[in-house]
Amino acid sequence: MSVFGPAQFSTGDQGPLKWKFAESHMKVCPVCNKTRLTNEKFTEGCRFNGDGYGTVVFTCDNCKWGTSFLYDEAGEDYFYEKPPKKSP
Repeated sequence: MSVFGPAQFSTGDQGPLKWKFAESHMKVCPVCNKTRLTNEKFTEGCRFNGDGYGTVVFTCDNCKWGTSFLYDEAGEDYFYEKPPKKSP
């Protein structure tokens, strides 16, 4: 499902579990290890070439844990956010 929204946003867990979830290719909940996940796309806008950008919200159907990722269809990576660099 896609919804047009007013702006890109972040919601849910934005900490280390978000990046553990990303490592599973957004398929396994980092809290309960289940694969029953729902995602909802919120489209901020669309460029003249048809590329969209916005936010995708992921929610675990089992434990209700959730997070979000910013996306851009024109980007080198669809989900362009990267985990924070670890301190030496």
